[in-house]
Amino acid sequence: MSTAGAIRERAAARRHWLDQALGQLQVIPAVVAVWLWGSGGRGDDDALSDWDIFVAWDDAADVGGLDAEWFRRFGEVLWWHEDPYNAPTEGRYVAAGYPAPYTLLPVDWYLQPASAAQIGTDTRILLERSPLPRVPAETYKLFPSVTHAVESVLPTDPGERVQHQLDWFWFMYAPMAKWAARGDQDRTRGQLKGLARVLREAADLVGQEPAATSSGDIFDTVRALGDAMASIHPALRSAGVEPPPEITERLRAYDEANEIRRQGWLH
Repeated sequence: MSTAGAIRERAAARRHWLDQALGQLQVIPAVVAVWLWGSGGRGDDDALSDWDIFVAWDDAADVGGLDAEWFRRFGEVLWWHEDPYNAPTEGRYVAAGYPAPYTLLPVDWYLQPASAAQIGTDTRILLERSPLPRVPAETYKLFPSVTHAVESVLPTDPGERVQHQLDWFWFMYAPMAKWAARGDQDRTRGQLKGLARVLREAADLVGQEPAATSSGDIFDTVRALGDAMASIHPALRSAGVEPPPEITERLRAYDEANEIRRQGWLH
């Protein structure tokens, strides 16, 4: 199958995933509303876009026990990561990766009690059993980290600090893959220094010198940073820092996205 054919297949699978997920959510009594935001909400998404999906829950429901098993009702979970910093008001944020043709499908889940939910301007409503308030603002402006200008605070313990940053390092390979496929140098460059800094701190923790990562191609540099980080994983484990288990999958997805750029599918 050609690259373009594989991408068309992925686009269809991406839409199918959303249809199936909505069907699952509709039969959960505690779900009050479901909507998309970001590119899917605005309608300017493409075959490589992820889904940013909000789920508003009945306030009496307990979503504190949600784990990877809950997210498996929507498909095989290749990886998942929770980050309270990105959570909506009184809610939770979980990023999960699901299988899809050509490259995996990242889904950003935002879980929130209905009493705290507000629907921004860049949204597409999929389900609304009870009316929720609309506000004249884009969704990202509604998050506590933005409205209250909350800075992400790293742990002071060196090992815990590297653990936190290592999780972020590998989490970033999902959006990095999209940017590589689209040839988006500006967004990639905006995160490159952060990836390099995390690699340096991780290497310093275990007393190693990371492999060279400099490259004339910014997207190849991102890939080299991944290889360099993976090479010190054994030493990090010995130091009590545990890398995510799905590194091979994330790097494979990045390689496939980078190949899309090289073949010029988006041009």
